Amino acid sequence: MTTLAQLEQLIGPPLREAPAADWNELGQEYGLKFPRDYIALTERYPELVFNEFLTVFHPCFSDAAWNDRMLNIPRSWQPKELSVCIPAHDVIPVEWGGPFSVYPKVNGLFPWGITVNGDYCMWLTNRDPALWTVVIANRFKVWHYRGSIVNCLNDLLSRQVDNPLFPDDFPGNANLIVEQIFP
Repeated sequence: MTTLAQLEQLIGPPLREAPAADWNELGQEYGLKFPRDYIALTERYPELVFNEFLTVFHPCFSDAAWNDRMLNIPRSWQPKELSVCIPAHDVIPVEWGGPFSVYPKVNGLFPWGITVNGDYCMWLTNRDPALWTVVIANRFKVWHYRGSIVNCLNDLLSRQVDNPLFPDDFPGNANLIVEQIFP
């Protein structure tokens, strides 16, 4: 299991204290319980941008931004290709091949980030937040990572796994560039 401390070794420490989210209020607003590793990530870091390509949203960046981002997920699309990544550690036992329903539908997709190429970074939600897995999709392809967001970020940023939607050179062999965006 990748811990937040392991991810921090890869991306560096926070520059200052992250804004505090009211997880009870967010849970009531969206009718969801969020995964513990994402809560821990956002308690430690603000919004993150990796190599000017991948943005990980922070719920406190602004309510409008969080809501706008959620509403901009396409409500229906017909991807032609599904790739599944089963991490070498801590596999979440969720099999999924679609259909591609979006929150607020039960087990719908809920956003956690976006790329500059317009790829949507989402969770495949579940009543049990420990079973949320990562889905990254564009209009043609879907990549399903059967693990948590912190595991996924660690595996992507350390190049332990490849995402076929991302450029071959992401995150690159040189230094990882991490921007910390504060509201």
